[in-house]
Amino acid sequence: MSRLLRRLIAAMILGVFVYAAFALWRGVHEIGESLARFSWSAFAVACMLAFGNYLTRFLKWEYYLARLGIRGIPKLDSLLTFLSGLVLTVTGRTPHRRARDRHPDCRRKCRLLGRTGLGGSRIDLGVRDTRGHQLR
Repeated sequence: MSRLLRRLIAAMILGVFVYAAFALWRGVHEIGESLARFSWSAFAVACMLAFGNYLTRFLKWEYYLARLGIRGIPKLDSLLTFLSGLVLTVTGRTPHRRARDRHPDCRRKCRLLGRTGLGGSRIDLGVRDTRGHQLR
């Protein structure tokens, strides 16, 4: 078993123990009552809306790839690439800046994305051109 897999399993087990400790500390009975009153239909609707949101974003991703003339990528690979990019959406600006600073070629690519419309969040990322001007 790889080191990464062992760490992942350890983190998952730790999460289970933290949840169990919280449940015991808070009271299993109170948590059970809360779950009994919980609107599971609203939860299902929220999950369906979130799925629809990500499906729409993926279709937009496919549209932009087609506009750039990028063809021949299997849909599963495209989907996995798209989903891997979502990891950065919750991290804020710092990882984007680090990636940009580490790769000098990124400025040219960021300008390309900005012109094609792929860089919808380029202003939030603080992307600048080679002269230091903010991309719009």
